[in-house]
Amino acid sequence: MLQKEATKNQQMEAKNSSKEYKCPDCGAQLVPESGCIYCPFCGYSECH
Repeated sequence: MLQKEATKNQQMEAKNSSKEYKCPDCGAQLVPESGCIYCPFCGYSECH
């Protein structure tokens, strides 16, 4: 049960934090991971 809640929270955080980030190469929504944001479609990556 806790695992399911954690996954749901991670999905919500990813949705909220990547809302404004669009890939400059292909326009897809970027996904946050390990302090970076990346595009799962074309591979674009940006670390902060």
